[in-house]
Amino acid sequence: MKIRIITTLLTVAALVTTTIAPAVAVAIPPPPGTVPEPAPAPKLDEVRLHSGGFIKGQIVEYMPGGYVVILPAGATEAKRVLWVDISEIIRDGTLERVSITQPQPQPQPPPPQPQPPQPEVQPQPEAQPQPEAQPQPGGTPSPSPAPVEGPTIHIDQTRGSEPVVLYHIDGEAVAYSGNYSARAIGFSEICMSPCDMVLKNPGGEFFVAGDKYRGSNRFRLPGNASGYDLSVKPGSKGMAIGGYVLAISAVVASSFMVAGPFLVDMPRSNANGVWAGAGLVGVFGIGGGITMMVLSRTKVRVTAR
Repeated sequence: MKIRIITTLLTVAALVTTTIAPAVAVAIPPPPGTVPEPAPAPKLDEVRLHSGGFIKGQIVEYMPGGYVVILPAGATEAKRVLWVDISEIIRDGTLERVSITQPQPQPQPPPPQPQPPQPEVQPQPEAQPQPEAQPQPGGTPSPSPAPVEGPTIHIDQTRGSEPVVLYHIDGEAVAYSGNYSARAIGFSEICMSPCDMVLKNPGGEFFVAGDKYRGSNRFRLPGNASGYDLSVKPGSKGMAIGGYVLAISAVVASSFMVAGPFLVDMPRSNANGVWAGAGLVGVFGIGGGITMMVLSRTKVRVTAR
């Protein structure tokens, strides 16, 4: 019974301690001199301008030589002030004077003096080592290359300053279609006068022509001689053209002379004389033209050595 009474007293004491004691402590005011003083107001920064104005507030961005951003007291929008407009700055209670230093122009270096052109040095060819002569086994000299076999040919041009050209006929083809035929000849250039060379292929047919000369008839090199001499008398292309013109003119003139008496109703006695003249013009004109064309062909005479 005594233990229960003690336990009850301890419980009551604990309740008093946790509930009543704090309330009493709050209700009793603190003694004088113990009230905490309010925190001092923060110092305002100040930006002073050359114009005499100033802005007080909180500097939020500070870029020396560039600008200052300050939030004025009681405002919600910051202001940006260029460095060139600022004369003084008070920041954290410290006065800073603003000075603007203009950059001094740097002297330009003198231009480089032109140098005289240096003579180019030509590279000297390096001496190539000469291969040493290798001794032949058994002292046998190396065989010399075999000479090219074939007959030599020489062209003797009897007249004309322009050289003539010797051609070899490589092939020929003839095509027929009804009453018409077409012929194609393949040829290759061998040499130009006076030639003096070895013919690798002396067989087949040849002909001679030139820029200002009419071509010759085809010819062959006879036998198996060691060389051939060609005596060439070039024919004139101008004479051949003249022969063509003369023959055609004679045909045209004689045709008009034959048809003329019928067109003008000429008497028969007079017409006979005109027709006789037409015959003479045709015979001599056509004959002369053909003769000129024959004589204009290049002549070739082959002599075997």
